[in-house]
Amino acid sequence: MRPAKYTRLLLFFSFKLVLLSCLSNCQTSLTKIINEGYGDYVLIPAGKFLMGDNFNDSYTDEKGFSQEKPVHNVNLNAFYIGKYEVTNEKFKNFIDDGGYSNPSYWSEEEKERATNNEGVRWPKMTSLNGYDSPSSIGVFLIWQQSHPIYFAEILYRNKKDKDILNKYKDIVFSTADFMASYAHWDNENNRYILGPPLITAQEIYKPTEIKNLAFELSYWRYGLKTAQQWRERLGLGRRRTSWST
Repeated sequence: MRPAKYTRLLLFFSFKLVLLSCLSNCQTSLTKIINEGYGDYVLIPAGKFLMGDNFNDSYTDEKGFSQEKPVHNVNLNAFYIGKYEVTNEKFKNFIDDGGYSNPSYWSEEEKERATNNEGVRWPKMTSLNGYDSPSSIGVFLIWQQSHPIYFAEILYRNKKDKDILNKYKDIVFSTADFMASYAHWDNENNRYILGPPLITAQEIYKPTEIKNLAFELSYWRYGLKTAQQWRERLGLGRRRTSWST
């Protein structure tokens, strides 16, 4: 009985070694590199990983952020990833090829965001061409939208000259136009709603659910109120109701 038992164990371990060797060879054969003009891309085979976080690294007393729980298995299909970090030169090639400016590459959400608002939006991070930098967060950040109005107001307060008002009025008014059109009216509660979609300055809340955060609301109010004051200083009178705070 003992020799037979050892034989079975030997066969079992031999089979595992053969299997591992096969998998290793398969992995090697799958790791192919492609290049379409933007650098080398390496194939990452399909697999499973744990998504989520239970470490105590949030700004609350709970362990992990709400969007990081529960920890769960996720199956990924094979995909390609850049072998090296993207250089400015490679990113410029992407921009020059219409990576941002060609609407045929845009998702429906991006098309709506680009065409459904008035005025000028000021993204947090942009390329030299003025397009959004690649980020799943930056496109939904709006807390920085009032910055140009704030800066223009500082210039005016430093030297109360009408030339400053005339020089920057288009930036101030276009910025306010976007702010007014981005908020939407809530008929049920008779008020304007800021978001969703919206990623707050803290970047810890779900962008599809969060709305009317204190910092964004207060800075929004400041921007629209200041834009109205600029119109009054220029003798243009207060703007339409959507600018009212």
